[in-house]
Amino acid sequence: MLTAGVPGAGKSRAIDQLGVVGEGWRRLDADVVKDYLIEDLVAARRHEDLLGEPLADGYPVMPAELATLVHEESVVFLAQLRGHCLSRGENVVIEGTLSWPPAAEPLRGELVRDSGHGKLPGDGHLAAHHLTGQLGGGG
Repeated sequence: MLTAGVPGAGKSRAIDQLGVVGEGWRRLDADVVKDYLIEDLVAARRHEDLLGEPLADGYPVMPAELATLVHEESVVFLAQLRGHCLSRGENVVIEGTLSWPPAAEPLRGELVRDSGHGKLPGDGHLAAHHLTGQLGGGG
């Protein structure tokens, strides 16, 4: 299962409401990976020179603002984790923005290839459903 949408669109909330995670489905979310990587940066005191540095608004740089420093690492790690899960035949829920359109088709191809079926169910196309008002809507 693949979710896509802008941050705050309600992807996580919609998945939570479906109740599939933990019931035979594994959630793969780049934001969670980023959180762990940032936690590691802070614990290892890397980039400590940035943390606490006052910005123009007078407030210090906060740990979550280091997300851009771990973005690429989170993408690589998540791709490896996704490949591992799919190779084991696990059902996965992939959360993301898909804000870079060229990434969508290779991801679709990976899901089709690793599904073991050689195609997606139905006509082989990804289904898109607008969830706002139904399940989604900010969460």
